[in-house]
Amino acid sequence: MSRILTRIIDFIFPHQKDIKLGDERFWDLHWDKMNRYFKKHGEIFEINDKWDFHCNDALHEHYKSIIGSPKDLKIIECGCGGGYEGSLMARDGGNIVVMDYSSKALDYAKLVSERLKVKEKIKFIEANLLDFKTNDKYNIAWNCGVIEHYDDKGAIALIKSMMSMVETGGQVLITIPSLLSPQSLYWMITEGKGSERYITRRKLIKLMETAGLKNVKIETFSYWLPSFLPHKWAIKLSKAKFFRTSALSWLFTGVGTKI
Repeated sequence: MSRILTRIIDFIFPHQKDIKLGDERFWDLHWDKMNRYFKKHGEIFEINDKWDFHCNDALHEHYKSIIGSPKDLKIIECGCGGGYEGSLMARDGGNIVVMDYSSKALDYAKLVSERLKVKEKIKFIEANLLDFKTNDKYNIAWNCGVIEHYDDKGAIALIKSMMSMVETGGQVLITIPSLLSPQSLYWMITEGKGSERYITRRKLIKLMETAGLKNVKIETFSYWLPSFLPHKWAIKLSKAKFFRTSALSWLFTGVGTKI
């Protein structure tokens, strides 16, 4: 089902113009764009854009509902992108490491951490998750918007690498978008589709279990109203019980335990 829907989505929606350059170059260009945004506006996008600000605030609460307070937890983000959530976790007292293969992403993540006044609380590592080795053990290894860019074999390898970093009893969190959510559809219509593929909740559970995680479950992020609508509507509807449905949710998180 996932493969068929991915092919249908690829057929319907045009790909972003820079995607042919390859994922690494594509994301380097994206983080360069985010740095230019800050220079132009004097503020990071995650704070300046009200929909994004409140979405990230809701996402932070989503993660806290899963792991509890980040305070004193050792947490590594394996593919940090802009690093905003990592900075929020550091602000809440977590011992945070953020990792990405893109130096441009890490440059922006450092800018974000400076803006939130937590740069000295975060360790930044430039590395590819598939090649990264460490003797350190963490309570939590997580990422958002990463494994959907890989085929099944690659996704499982990534999850296994994350598992190797957590202690026994530690958790691995994998957050991915639903390409059929209103926000994803809006982005694909207006900006085009990237290299991500459609992954169902059942498929994510299977990938995580195949990698060796136990007690895998799905937690839904209910913030779903697309970003072209007022952020106040998104906040209100995300809290309404009637709209707390996985069919609309933009993101969902697989949670597994290393036994």
